[in-house]
Amino acid sequence: MKIKDIKNNNPDYGASMIDALRMLDPSKNGKFIHLLLKEVIDSEKSMVMYSSDLDKLDINRKELPYTTQHILAMACDSVGGTQTILDLGRFQQLCDEGHIVDKDVQNYKSIGDISVVVLDAETKKLGNKVDYETQVIIDNEEWLVLKPLNMNASRKYGASTKWCTTQRDEGYFYDYSNKGVVLYILSKTSNVKWAIYYEHKKNMLSWWNTIDERVDGLMVDLPSDLKSRLLKLVLNEPHPNIFYFSEEEVTRGKKLMREVEFGIELPIVQVDEIEPLVEVDEIIDSDTLTIDGL
Repeated sequence: MKIKDIKNNNPDYGASMIDALRMLDPSKNGKFIHLLLKEVIDSEKSMVMYSSDLDKLDINRKELPYTTQHILAMACDSVGGTQTILDLGRFQQLCDEGHIVDKDVQNYKSIGDISVVVLDAETKKLGNKVDYETQVIIDNEEWLVLKPLNMNASRKYGASTKWCTTQRDEGYFYDYSNKGVVLYILSKTSNVKWAIYYEHKKNMLSWWNTIDERVDGLMVDLPSDLKSRLLKLVLNEPHPNIFYFSEEEVTRGKKLMREVEFGIELPIVQVDEIEPLVEVDEIIDSDTLTIDGL
């Protein structure tokens, strides 16, 4: 689809900075726009260019106004972060190398689907087996809820999100899996995704949106019966995710975490070190548990 057609079909997303300033201008004829624009330009002269995730992309930020950089950063976050954009570049490269069969972007429903294809192709290119180890908790017409039990599964089901457990730095995935329960909640009718994490030793539960922002549980837009069911499942799960890992995956996690810590071997949590959990109704009334939104 041509850019012109995309703009015509989505007029609400074609506004420029001047269009935005016109909305701010209270006059009928836009007589304040030039003064508003001057303020924007002058304010940018005193701004300091800090490092940004955009630096990972092939974009020369020095030639862009700060307002444009902010818009770029917001757009990048909305589609899943720089990792997603990098996946699109790798998709093109892998297509050119003949590692991806379906090269027609129109055949993919979402950017997440492209990220999964890229993951498959890169894994096969390295001569490794493509496997997605999970423990499915709920699977019905509307929702898929699962525990990712290896890095491939975390990337596949967390595609197009900024969750740290899905990123190229695999240490986060093994660290969170070692310390507690990680669930991915995926809608089958939309692109809605949530992550829930319960850390045993800290007795702390949290919800995370797709841009990896911690969200108060009251603001998590899930059916109440589903949310209640998930809370009960998570809070009464006595084992961290790593307990369900294959032996091969546990070994891989230990090796990677030692490398991340520059030679310091991090202990994998032993099940008998975790204090037995009580029923969820008792936990919710406890002063020792931190739960967003309760």
